[in-house]
Amino acid sequence: MKRLILILYGFLLAHLTWAGIHTYTTESALSHGNIIKIRVKETGVHMIPYDSIKQWGLNPDHVSIIGYGGGMLSENFTHKHYDDLPPVSIYMHKGADNKFNSGDYILFYAQSAIQWKIDNNGFWRHIQNPYSSYGYYFVTDNLSLQRTITLAKDQFNLNDVEEIDWYNAYYLHEQDFVNLIDITGTNGGGREFYGETMNLKQNKLTITLPTSYARTDMKAHCNIQFAANSGQNTTASVRVNYAGKTETKKIKGLTDEHTRARLDSLILDVNPVSGSEQIFNFTFSGSTSNANAYLNYIELNIPCSLIMTGNEMPISSKTIQSKKPVIRYRLQGTTPQTQIWRINDGVHIEQIPTEYNSNVLTWLGDNTKVEQYVAVNTSSSTWKKPVTIGRVPNQNLHQLENIDYVIICPSEFVSPAKRLAKKHEEIDNMTWAVVTAEQVYNEFSSGTPDASAYRWLMKMLYDRAAGDHTKTPKHLLLMGDGTYDNRQIFRASISGANTLLTYQAKNSTVETSAYATDDYFGFLEDEAGVRQGVFIDRHATMNIGVGRLPVKTLDEAEYMVNKICTYIDDRAKGKWKSQILFLADDGNHGAHVETAEEGAKIIQNKNKDFLLTKIYLDAHTQEVSAAGESYPLAKNQFDNLMNNGVLFMNYSGHGGYNNITNELFMRTNDIRRMTNKNQAFWFLATCSFSHFDGGVSSAGEEAVLNPNGGAIAVL
Repeated sequence: MKRLILILYGFLLAHLTWAGIHTYTTESALSHGNIIKIRVKETGVHMIPYDSIKQWGLNPDHVSIIGYGGGMLSENFTHKHYDDLPPVSIYMHKGADNKFNSGDYILFYAQSAIQWKIDNNGFWRHIQNPYSSYGYYFVTDNLSLQRTITLAKDQFNLNDVEEIDWYNAYYLHEQDFVNLIDITGTNGGGREFYGETMNLKQNKLTITLPTSYARTDMKAHCNIQFAANSGQNTTASVRVNYAGKTETKKIKGLTDEHTRARLDSLILDVNPVSGSEQIFNFTFSGSTSNANAYLNYIELNIPCSLIMTGNEMPISSKTIQSKKPVIRYRLQGTTPQTQIWRINDGVHIEQIPTEYNSNVLTWLGDNTKVEQYVAVNTSSSTWKKPVTIGRVPNQNLHQLENIDYVIICPSEFVSPAKRLAKKHEEIDNMTWAVVTAEQVYNEFSSGTPDASAYRWLMKMLYDRAAGDHTKTPKHLLLMGDGTYDNRQIFRASISGANTLLTYQAKNSTVETSAYATDDYFGFLEDEAGVRQGVFIDRHATMNIGVGRLPVKTLDEAEYMVNKICTYIDDRAKGKWKSQILFLADDGNHGAHVETAEEGAKIIQNKNKDFLLTKIYLDAHTQEVSAAGESYPLAKNQFDNLMNNGVLFMNYSGHGGYNNITNELFMRTNDIRRMTNKNQAFWFLATCSFSHFDGGVSSAGEEAVLNPNGGAIAVL
């Protein structure tokens, strides 16, 4: 395995340690002071009144905001990343007395769970955080973290300026109603959720996007993404009419049982209509009665006149077609109290120097790069307000290093998690840390739930070891069940109170590609990045072992830990500790038997002391009765072996959420009734059997959750 040689400087600078391409503070911004956690639903300027700050018990004169909101963390370690929590620039409105007191407020720019970024064609594209519907920040009275908005000091060549009175606005329509892997909302998969449904009975759909002062003399760019399904050898069609232009997309029918829909998109470049709204009309047609289409989203990049609307107005500079390197913006409908803030990174906010004359505000901008602004009417009395989550105890995960074993869990499971960690300390001499998911989010994803926060915690520990195997983390345990519905969109899915996030592949239309995997958290090399739900380096090696206990309640966590500790403490000798079982399904031209044989040969070559038992259904006579097909002799042999105990059980063949083999060789109810004292490690090369991200417990989950038997672990 290729390992990056890490060099550590032998000094600390401002509490920073350096490893690889990343720096890590040793003292989190949450380690001291009074801290209040807040959340926002929308991107934009938010207000916190002076009186609220006082009610929280914070010193208003020292108030500061830290964090970076709800944008999804990069899955690629080579990308820029905030370590810990940066201070956010704030505007303090002090009133006529120029003192910050009752009736005054602070303003700050907040990032929601939806980000917008420029694509290679110069259009703004949105990114929905798949783990959260909100952005989070922290309010503290640590004066050293206070950062106020400062005046920008840009230098421009005034001989090379072009004046403009328009900008490129962007709008989004996106609803999350259905997951196409399972439209019931209980056992879906993948990151994408889809919105409005069209079919032969309801074949028309109208979507209205509110806009402001759209320019009809310039082209708008519209990106519409949708999914559709139809029967084999048939087609489904989606027709879109916008601003007098009609486009139709035909989608071929489904050709395999694992594909739920085909994803496609329509691009429209058209002069928008005048007025305050843009209307999209959809018409669906299908060749079969069960054909459907599902709208994913509408992204609209639209030129609009620079006319102030409301108390804040976002303004983007990209796609302005000009040969001039400097632009003079002319914003109408302003007041002397209107300010222009540059919000490029959403954290370091600068006020842009402006000139005001007769309700028109002008300022200069750099046309050689992407610039984002927001016009702010600072005298307004109406602002979006964040929701108060509550007080946050001081914490400092950034001080951790030289940890062998990390357990991440909901706060309710801390006690059994520590009990398990202490057992490994006792037996394996491991150093350990038990941390809550909330603590990890707070320091590594600005308080916003994000699965990559788990990975960044482990990345920090891995980098700090600097290649020293004695100091690198060895194991990560996620103590908590998971769900594909990380944002809790469907209330039918399992409750998120005691669950941990799952890493989901981006694909949400093909069942075999819409997988969840905890392996993601074990790839810690700098180059082991992920882009859009796909591993960039397919040859990367996991650097730590990763496991999950799919427990939902404290009782489940307690007896699961009891089960593991009993297994660890079992020092009694027995035949079962040398017994390995290989079970192979029938059919598929002997492929399942071949797979089992390959595994058996590996075991035999590695250790001759193991006792191998092979149960290959193709070697047995199948019986057919009114109850269906069965292999009674093979079934009895299997049951006897499992009841007496085996060290390792390997299965290759067909399976589902509730069983293995088409003959229902082992079902969920069978597993629940198991009372085998000597539990095996189950390794199954099959489908769905061990899903841990559905709304119902899979057979594999039931096997490890059985307090009286079943399996000690399932893979």
